[in-house]
Amino acid sequence: MASLGSFSAFLTALIIAGALQCLFGLLRAGLFISLVPGSVIKGMLAAIGLLMIMQQIPVALGAAGDAELVSLVTGEMTFSLPAMLVAD
Repeated sequence: MASLGSFSAFLTALIIAGALQCLFGLLRAGLFISLVPGSVIKGMLAAIGLLMIMQQIPVALGAAGDAELVSLVTGEMTFSLPAMLVAD
């Protein structure tokens, strides 16, 4: 929503995306996925999962604000015990 500017623009984009999915389904465009090897799809999903985990580590340790994983290594991050207990 931040890049679109408003909630109504977000809803419009959501409706257009849904209409495109329905159109591609009717055109049987999903058959083209057979051209992509399964190892490529698994690698992409693994990379996405690793990025999500790396972004959540500071949050799980109770980092305040926009702390990043680098601040954990440099020692600039303060930890929160309640956040770590909830993350377990």
